[in-house]
Amino acid sequence: MKTLGRASLSSVMKVVLDVAWYLTLAGGILVALDALGGSSRGRLDLWVQFEIDPAVYSIESEQLGVEGAVIGEAAGKLVFGSRNVALLLAYFGLIVIWLGAALAIIYQLRQVFRTLVAGTPFVRANAVRIRFIGLVIVAMEVARFFILLGQSLFLKANFAFAGLSLSTIPRPNLGAILIGIVVLVIAEVFRQGTELREEQELTV
Repeated sequence: MKTLGRASLSSVMKVVLDVAWYLTLAGGILVALDALGGSSRGRLDLWVQFEIDPAVYSIESEQLGVEGAVIGEAAGKLVFGSRNVALLLAYFGLIVIWLGAALAIIYQLRQVFRTLVAGTPFVRANAVRIRFIGLVIVAMEVARFFILLGQSLFLKANFAFAGLSLSTIPRPNLGAILIGIVVLVIAEVFRQGTELREEQELTV
């Protein structure tokens, strides 16, 4: 299967991205409506990292000769309802930010693959689009770190956990930052490729 043009791998990916755009938008709206809760209590779904008190559980294996094993770096979701308007609005704001970032990335990818389907990948707009995607990926990972940090401090100050201790400092996702940097490098390659293409067209 060819990579560029119509009836190519790029055209298939373009369709996938088009579907992903609408699914992401619909999913984000549903999550936002669930968070606001209408006339009932809103529903919050927060990611937490925690440690479990080894005194409240036991993990052993007679076959392997294991005793006193402990669970480390546990993570999960804390789901609860609330009628606190300020809390619900803050959570709704975070949903809007993440949804906006996801839609922005998908939109730019759709535009890039549109040029691939047209057979004209090396245009200046693509370099700008890819650079934008890389910057958003890095920015959102940095934002995620500080959001989780603030969230952990908020939960520790307002909730009582029996048998659990929340991790105050979240684990940064270095893989996401690395992906963002790689995308920025690809954007620079596209920019230079576009300049070479334009120079060749001028010399013809």
